[in-house]
Amino acid sequence: MQRELPEDSLIPRPGHPVSSEINRYSVRAEKAGEMIKNFGKIRQQYDLDFDDVAILLACGRINFGSRKYQFSYVQAANVSSIADYIAMPRETVRRRLQILDTKRLMARVAHGYIVSDLAAWSCLTGNS
Repeated sequence: MQRELPEDSLIPRPGHPVSSEINRYSVRAEKAGEMIKNFGKIRQQYDLDFDDVAILLACGRINFGSRKYQFSYVQAANVSSIADYIAMPRETVRRRLQILDTKRLMARVAHGYIVSDLAAWSCLTGNS
């Protein structure tokens, strides 16, 4: 039994041209492929799992803020802010941060953590 395709489907159907948005999805797929390749490289190099990568990315995002505001310092990320940002239990984040610290990807500072391996973090963001 075949199911009905949604009207905005990118799958060709008789009498319906393929959406012109397929090119946009192709660009996104290339970016996703690059991100997966970078994830694999960093995961293998540092023996990380998905949670570690999510924590590392979130910490960097908190550390370096947004483009809206000019920062003259790195904002430390505490366990709660990282856990809230990625919707992960605080205890999991706390344990994983300690592991990332021993692998020298993060550094514990007075008010939380900062990314210490900027090359690894940049690679994960696709800006190596």
